[in-house]
Amino acid sequence: MANAWITHLTQFRKSHKGMSLGDAMKAAKKTYKSTKKAVKKVAKVVKSVTKKRRRVKKRRRSGTKKRRRSGKKRRRSSKKRR
Repeated sequence: MANAWITHLTQFRKSHKGMSLGDAMKAAKKTYKSTKKAVKKVAKVVKSVTKKRRRVKKRRRSGTKKRRRSGKKRRRSSKKRR
């Protein structure tokens, strides 16, 4: 996809064949519509259509508590206890 300004400039130069490149650029500047404005308009429409959903925190079941672990880690021996 070509740059929007370059495409506009080439179309402008085809319709105004006698102009030099510098003069054509100055004249085409007045008729060129920036794509940033178009993108902003589309972004506003999309933003209004799509709404962000609030995340709901998961609640713990009543009666269950989180286990608290002590600061030290317990060593687990590889041998089975009798």
